[in-house]
Amino acid sequence: MLEAKEREATAAVEADPDDEELAVLRDWLSAFLVFVRLFDQAVGLVSQLDPRELERSLSLLGRIPDSTILRLFDLLGPLASVADGRLAEDHDTSWHLSALLWEHAERSTSDD
Repeated sequence: MLEAKEREATAAVEADPDDEELAVLRDWLSAFLVFVRLFDQAVGLVSQLDPRELERSLSLLGRIPDSTILRLFDLLGPLASVADGRLAEDHDTSWHLSALLWEHAERSTSDD
């Protein structure tokens, strides 16, 4: 249903490119659709975890201050655009992501 509404909004923007409200609505629907797909993927991954592992991980997450978690998201944000162009879809993806995280963390914490 969301995909259909996003397509409708895209068609409406194409029919009336000067309507800024339609463009904002289309952009919001597109972003929300990406969020829903990622959330669905995350839920699918959670269901594959051993309940004890999930409990341990969430317990650890509960001990980390919110400010630290938010900083991690700040760190990952700019990395996403870099990763889009450099990550290979193969068995080395985890290694590539680790290297990119390390590289970005070093740049973020350097005193240059």
